[in-house]
Amino acid sequence: MTQIREKQAERETGAWQGLPSAQRVEAENGYRHMSMLARFHNIMGNETIHALEMMTTEIRTIFTNAMMVDRIAAMLNYFLLHLVSVSMLLLNVVRCPYKVQR
Repeated sequence: MTQIREKQAERETGAWQGLPSAQRVEAENGYRHMSMLARFHNIMGNETIHALEMMTTEIRTIFTNAMMVDRIAAMLNYFLLHLVSVSMLLLNVVRCPYKVQR
C-alpha cells in the first residue's frame, strides 16, 4: 500500500510526464499490477475471515479446548495489534481506494 501511495503521488505531481514513453508505460503497468495485487490480498483476507467465522460457528469444540484457547487468543491479539496499530494509518491509499478494496 505504501508503494501504491508513492506511485500515486508521483503520478499526480507529473513526474511520469517527463519520462520517456517506454518508462511511462512500464511505470503505469507496475502501478496497475501493485493495485491488482493489493485488491487480491484484500479479497483473500476477507475470504479468510469469512471462512474462520464459518468454522468457529459450526465447530466450537476445537476452539474452546483448554489447550487451544490461549494459543488462539495470542494469535488474535497479534493480528489485532498489527491490523490497527498507528503504522497502519500510513497504508491508506488516498486516491481511488475502490481499486484495491473488495
